[in-house]
Amino acid sequence: VSSESRFRVIKDGPWSGVNCLGVDPRLIWTSGHGIQPNSFAGKGNMSPQTIYALASAGGRAGIAVIRVSGPEAAAALTALAGESSAEAQDHPRRATRALLDDPGTSAPIDDGLVIWFPAPNSFTGEDVSEFHLHGGPAVITGVLEALAAMAGLRMATPGEFTRRAFENGKMDLTAAE
Repeated sequence: VSSESRFRVIKDGPWSGVNCLGVDPRLIWTSGHGIQPNSFAGKGNMSPQTIYALASAGGRAGIAVIRVSGPEAAAALTALAGESSAEAQDHPRRATRALLDDPGTSAPIDDGLVIWFPAPNSFTGEDVSEFHLHGGPAVITGVLEALAAMAGLRMATPGEFTRRAFENGKMDLTAAE
């Protein structure tokens, strides 16, 4: 199976020869334990790219949550929240009020909350920053555009946060499905 294929044939075990759509090709069969991440995707494995996405439901809402995960999560937090980011990083897993500004223009975006989750104690097992914002489309778009303009960040694909949590040993395959 090529590395670009979305199908993986399990080589041995009770599911030998079965094609598994969408399963990470780095997964292997370990007898008696089901499918587990191999040594390339063990605990503490930092993915090289930092991803971001709207983590709450789309559309109009009172509150929106944007999550950033990866090695540049702290830089994204600092760029948007300025001085408030230091307080958030000094007190992980605690909501900190922050005035969010576009780092490119210094234009204010929102007055919201930020939360810092250092690795490995986060949903993905990586450094994670969360922005809890007012849920209007202009605010959400402003933060997403500011993140898109930052070097080293890219929009997450559907299910990518969950995939990283699985790869970093934060959940098993049953929970990921």
